[in-house]
Amino acid sequence: MTTYDNIWETFLTICGYDSSELPKEDSKIYLLIKSGLRLYNQLADKYENRIQGNLEMNDTSETLNIELKDTEILIFVNLMASVFAYNKYTEFTSIWSVFTKETSITNYKSQCQAREYTIQCFKDEATRLIEDEIDSFEV
Repeated sequence: MTTYDNIWETFLTICGYDSSELPKEDSKIYLLIKSGLRLYNQLADKYENRIQGNLEMNDTSETLNIELKDTEILIFVNLMASVFAYNKYTEFTSIWSVFTKETSITNYKSQCQAREYTIQCFKDEATRLIEDEIDSFEV
């Protein structure tokens, strides 16, 4: 079975965020994995099960119900990274949009656009990996 540790270790190599920004508590890590799992299952349905779908989490054993191939793990963690990047974007806009004039932030819009771009890059990479998987799929 694919373990949470395997997913988390792969996520750490893909996400590119400073480790101080990443969740440390198991419960928050589980929530991030669960968010990635939901997106992954949606894409598995969309792409007619060309990648394994119907993933379920088991927090007790810290495993998924299915062993994912390396490409599927990469798809999964890119979706997790898009969720994390979106959460960081939301945090940034929630805090700084109110104080842009008071703090003299002149590049607020550029920073928002860069964060939106990061989110899209993770999503695009997941889609690219799925499409590459479909191209190599034999009927």
